[in-house]
Amino acid sequence: MKRFIVFAFCLMYWGVAKAQDCDCKITPYKPNPPCFKICVMKMLLESSKEKLQSTVKLSSALSIKVKNILLDKSDSTTVLDTLEKRLSKEEYKTLLNKLELFNNKKTTLVNPQ
Repeated sequence: MKRFIVFAFCLMYWGVAKAQDCDCKITPYKPNPPCFKICVMKMLLESSKEKLQSTVKLSSALSIKVKNILLDKSDSTTVLDTLEKRLSKEEYKTLLNKLELFNNKKTTLVNPQ
């Protein structure tokens, strides 16, 4: 049992350490994977709907819908999985396309929120 707990703690610590290797203030997010998913999750959770509209170029309606879905998120699924389930296929495809376009730009974010 002790070995399992130590092993689980090591896995958890390794995941946190890997996440800290991602500089989410500079795009494109590298290394990808895992930084694209990590940084996008962080941006979607921490940014206001206005920030999503101005930086990612989401429509007002889609940014509001994304933020409302994430405010209601109570399960253990990832942010992108939750959005894929709750947005229409077209909305989810638009969101991913906008996020990928944003990620492909060479950008330095002063305040990522």
